[in-house]
Amino acid sequence: MDGYGTRMFGELNAERYDAIYDDMIAETNDSAATLAELADGGRVLEFAIGTGRVALSLAACGLSVSGIEASEAMVEKLREKPGGSDIPVVIGDMAEVRVEGRFDLIYLVFNTIFNLTTQEAQVRCFKNAERHLSERGVFVVETVVPDFSEYVDGQRMKGSWANIEAARFEIAIHDRVAQTVAFQRIVISEEGTRPDGLDLPALLYRIENEMRDAAPEAQWTMNWALGEIGIHFPDHRERALAIGETLGIYRDYPVSKGCISPFVPIWINEMVSRQ
Repeated sequence: MDGYGTRMFGELNAERYDAIYDDMIAETNDSAATLAELADGGRVLEFAIGTGRVALSLAACGLSVSGIEASEAMVEKLREKPGGSDIPVVIGDMAEVRVEGRFDLIYLVFNTIFNLTTQEAQVRCFKNAERHLSERGVFVVETVVPDFSEYVDGQRMKGSWANIEAARFEIAIHDRVAQTVAFQRIVISEEGTRPDGLDLPALLYRIENEMRDAAPEAQWTMNWALGEIGIHFPDHRERALAIGETLGIYRDYPVSKGCISPFVPIWINEMVSRQ
């Protein structure tokens, strides 16, 4: 989506990022052990250092670790942790920004390469890594390989966990032409339906600025999210209604008798009236 990238990811997720992934201690330790072996005592640079999940583990091994991060909000969380203030971090785009010196290990983990949403940006990222590598240096990228056999009509919905109080599922939409996947986690609980780990005001801002020019599949998903926020979160209802009215998307959408219009102001008001 237009405007999405490493900075936006950080701004949307910084507040709850560590809580979302606090069950990954074993995976983090395994990653740190592998990276420490590759570093072989040399200097280390993390692209998209975030809140320091991996970097702090490497620093605890005695390695000299630096970082690049687009989101100041993520770095603020890093600084709050023991040892976080000792790690030098340059704020900027990992595909462009320069850090002083050369490094024996540069790494980019946990699918963060996909926050660079174009092939051109990803190529620039690799070139930037090359500029920073020592003669013996290596660049490590950790990423998932999507299994498109799980997709039907370019879409996938999959449960992550469920208990007596709540459930979380993931929705993904694959654009074959653009070679992108739009992905979101949704939590359903007694408190309502919410995007997991997202700052709702920031999400509303993103929808307001991107929905009009989004691809049809993404536009439909953003419209659904806007409606769900307005229905289930009274504190954000007025803004959701205003965004829907201003954008006017699906205002004239044809609706069969007995069905509710997807035009957000109509949809929100109708569903709230039934509560």
